[in-house]
Amino acid sequence: MKMKQFIHFSYLILFCFIMSNGIPAVTVFAESEANHFQVGDRILFGTYPQSRVTDNALIPILDTADKTWKSYDYYSGTGDWGDGKMVPGDYMQFADFMVGQEKYRAVVFHEFRPSRTSFPCGSSYSFQDENGYTPETVYYFRYEPLSWKILTLSGYVICENCVDSQAYQNTIYYSESECWQDSSQSRYSSDYSHSSIREWLNRDFYETAFSDAQKDNIQPIMLNSEASLPSAQLASAEEYDKIFLLSEEEMHNTAFGFKPSLESPDPARCATGTDYSKIQGLSIYRKSGSQYDQNSWWWLRSENDDPDGAPYITYSGDADGSLYVGYTGGGIRPSCVLVDLNSDDSLSETLYSELISDEFASDELMIINDVPEVPCEYCDDVHPNTFVGKIIQFYHKIVLLFLQLFEK
Repeated sequence: MKMKQFIHFSYLILFCFIMSNGIPAVTVFAESEANHFQVGDRILFGTYPQSRVTDNALIPILDTADKTWKSYDYYSGTGDWGDGKMVPGDYMQFADFMVGQEKYRAVVFHEFRPSRTSFPCGSSYSFQDENGYTPETVYYFRYEPLSWKILTLSGYVICENCVDSQAYQNTIYYSESECWQDSSQSRYSSDYSHSSIREWLNRDFYETAFSDAQKDNIQPIMLNSEASLPSAQLASAEEYDKIFLLSEEEMHNTAFGFKPSLESPDPARCATGTDYSKIQGLSIYRKSGSQYDQNSWWWLRSENDDPDGAPYITYSGDADGSLYVGYTGGGIRPSCVLVDLNSDDSLSETLYSELISDEFASDELMIINDVPEVPCEYCDDVHPNTFVGKIIQFYHKIVLLFLQLFEK
């Protein structure tokens, strides 16, 4: 009897520890043993504003939270697509803040963000109104774990969703039948190595999504955006990046799980956008009953023969030429290479051994593959395929081991 009371008491202590440290439940997406990944598995890594807060009881609490507003510095223009007069403005702002253990981003815009950086602000030139957002209203979005799809076991991953919406290049200058990034005419507007989106990925997104410890788990790699443009000196040079867009070449790589032809629709290349990407002005395909309803197109990295256009994946998962680089409705699916994705050490052991760290939820790579289930009469109400459930299952093993030793 005393031993049974001890077991109950030990589980009570564990539950109190879990609740007091705010360890999140994590959904299981793939069926494979921990630390034995397969192409197509999903992992959670980093956090980013994603789901819109719609709880009417919570919104007034968020309204009263202290906020420091910052400008996105989004661009707008005169209406001339190639005059080079696109300038950043203060018409859309955000504020990050904490309420308890939860992080939120508040967003407000005073004028609609134009669908092209060359357009003036206004509802006639924006996707924000189509997505259900209006000026002078504060919207809130939860910071949530980013879901990444594994493309190779060497660590290549891509965000499962379009997590943001940005222009490929903010400024476009047209001269002598060519499009340039500015009046110096030294770089075509589609040159990725000096593009606005490359800077945004490795500055804004990188600094927002990852902690210092997570940044150490991202491997910088050399990209080579090969060009078929007429002048070799105007092509993108080799560059090292931590965050990048995938190339056309990678998008028909069967080893990544894609179809060999870019001209064929491919569900593996299709993507939808988060709530947060929609307030940024994400372009969405809307056709009720279609298998592509609510999908979005998204940017690729590769160069092509169009100086003012960049390649993209359509809502149906094929590649359809190029689009004007100043479009702000293009979905962003960041990619990176993670270090030690399949290390020799047991990640499951690392996961459980570091539960006492307050920074665990934000600093560690979180595996969301299945682990073997162990029957536990003391935790029937906890779903075994949540993060908390896995902790209970692991603790149950320890208790069973202790009992075996005690009986001996």
